Amino acid sequence: PAAIAALMTEADLAERYQGLPIVLDQPVAVFGLFFDAEATLDEHAAEYPILFLVIGGSGHVRVGGPTAPDTRVHAGYAVLWPANTPHLAWTDGEPMQAIAIEFPALWDAAPAEG
Repeated sequence: PAAIAALMTEADLAERYQGLPIVLDQPVAVFGLFFDAEATLDEHAAEYPILFLVIGGSGHVRVGGPTAPDTRVHAGYAVLWPANTPHLAWTDGEPMQAIAIEFPALWDAAPAEG
């Protein structure tokens, strides 16, 4: 929790977690995604932002619809999929493993448009 993290200096946090952690005081959903070689996560949009963290292998992502550029990703890459924005992930000759963190509370807290 953020209250515990606030008791530590930034340097202490970085040393303990071998880098600065993402500290959130809100509900999130965390999913492991395991792509075989030649696999595709169909293009879609979500109502809330998603952080896509590649933890193994490599593949491609596209954010923003069919005319947006494709980006090659591999372990260590992080991609933000904004709310209501089409996104897609796929692999070619190699499997890819990723963690997706969904932030529905950010969407719930966003002011209504109009």
